[in-house]
Amino acid sequence: MPRISFGKAAPKFWDAPVMQGVGRAFGTCGELVQGQFAPGEDFLVTLPVDLWSEVQVAVSMSSSTIVGNSSRKIKTGMAIRKALDYLGFPGWGASFYVKSDLPEGKGMASSSADIVAACRAVAVALNRPLSAEEISRIAVEIEPTDGVMYSNVVCYNHRQGRLLEVIGKMPPTRLLALDPGGQVDTVAFNRIPKDYTADEYRRIEQAYEWVKAGIRIHDPLKIGLGATLSAEVNQRILPKPYFERIVYLAREYGASGVCVSHSGTVLGLLFGWHEIPKIAAARQSILEDIDRRIKIFELPVL
Repeated sequence: MPRISFGKAAPKFWDAPVMQGVGRAFGTCGELVQGQFAPGEDFLVTLPVDLWSEVQVAVSMSSSTIVGNSSRKIKTGMAIRKALDYLGFPGWGASFYVKSDLPEGKGMASSSADIVAACRAVAVALNRPLSAEEISRIAVEIEPTDGVMYSNVVCYNHRQGRLLEVIGKMPPTRLLALDPGGQVDTVAFNRIPKDYTADEYRRIEQAYEWVKAGIRIHDPLKIGLGATLSAEVNQRILPKPYFERIVYLAREYGASGVCVSHSGTVLGLLFGWHEIPKIAAARQSILEDIDRRIKIFELPVL
């Protein structure tokens, strides 16, 4: 474990000359699809959203310690240490400050985004580029990771940190995201064997094919069908409260489908970019007919 310390205020910047950098990474609203291909390869299909983690880093030669602004961000400190070591500066340290829009424990890639942003910040500070593949290798040494180091939608092995396929860019989409509450320890969840049945393997593969085809021909209905099917399979593994009613409301108000965090708490209704009245009506119905305690927010899909 690297030496990492934390303070309540902004991080200390050493008196010695420092090299500063800022890195950013987007989060997700769960995944469009997640599971295993029949041979047993784990994968997820990313769903990038307009929520971000930003990490500011100051690298110094005067100490090998990593100093951060929040005790919750130990994985960020680990990423900075690993990035410095990877780039050939094992004796150097850094001070970092994290600013994030992403709630923790919800399945929105908060820690993955922090890790990716931290690696990018170190690369900027040292003027030593890191590719998405290199950042992926660093990230998966810390924990199973979302594919948020890659632009657009990708199929990604989150356990091995391996890009499987670049799928493309989502059509213009807004998400009505729902958080019924609670948190999930993603690392602990990923240790649980999933033991998919033959029928579940078939449905996961169908979900993937629908989503991939939908993105490539910009067909929101195919994307929604695939996302909903994957979410339905996941109900056996990590059930979401109110799921069936939310799927019903998605159909009632013209959403193309429902996505979930397969290892978290959030759900999302997928709408077209200009379907603002439908989104408002669905929001009102969820609050009135399901539970007023559900946290609801709108997210643009990137």
